[in-house]
Amino acid sequence: MKIHAAKIALLSALLVCSYVEGASNLRKHNHEQSQPQTRRRRSLSLVATTINAVIDFFMPILNGSIQIALGNVPLSDIQQTTDLGQIDFGFCQAGGSLSYSVGQLQGLPTFEIETFELVPGTERFELNWGGLGGATWDGTWVVRASFDRLVSGASATISGDACLFGFDESVSGSIAMANPAMNFRIRIAGDSPNLALLGSSLAESIEFQEVSISYDSISLNIGAFGGNVEFDIDGTLEQVFLSNLNDSILPLITETLTNELGNGLGFGN
Repeated sequence: MKIHAAKIALLSALLVCSYVEGASNLRKHNHEQSQPQTRRRRSLSLVATTINAVIDFFMPILNGSIQIALGNVPLSDIQQTTDLGQIDFGFCQAGGSLSYSVGQLQGLPTFEIETFELVPGTERFELNWGGLGGATWDGTWVVRASFDRLVSGASATISGDACLFGFDESVSGSIAMANPAMNFRIRIAGDSPNLALLGSSLAESIEFQEVSISYDSISLNIGAFGGNVEFDIDGTLEQVFLSNLNDSILPLITETLTNELGNGLGFGN
């Protein structure tokens, strides 16, 4: 995402338009009273366009800060042993156990914001001293971001006492998401003391809501146990991977982003 000087020019033009429109409204007060809905829609449209110009300046800074924060999410391996009861070893059935490991999720810092859209009706943009004292503002945006990759290493071992003979067999590989993306809503409240120098602005509070990760499919490159063992290891590891994502990783992502960015972020960072 590139920051264009035209954005600042646009913001300045919008503020001028806001002032001119305000003066025009005073001159045409009686006429405008007959068109309240038209005036309200025009005002909301101007506010939305203005606040989006401010946030467009901020998004590259927010993107980089989220990348850093996601690198600090305290991820961990999952290791567990499960009693499988009686399993088919081909030449007999016997008791067995499954020991598996799903490694830390890799790729979160490859986060890249693709789209952000203001939620209609959430915007507020208030000029201080007609713009001479800057402005305060807030709003909520729906954000979609992509990742280059999200992948975990995985391994599993089945052990048992098959027909009086000790037995164990291992497989290993990886679990990956195809076209992973992160979706969330973000509420930002801030202050711009100098509208001609947006780098002086401050996002005073940032709230992350409804964080989720989507993907097209899950790809497992684990291999299979030998012909003497009939067991769906792919299905087991995929379920462990997804349960860990939803029950552990997503709450950790939200918590980390809130802790590191929730108290504010300067536009000049």
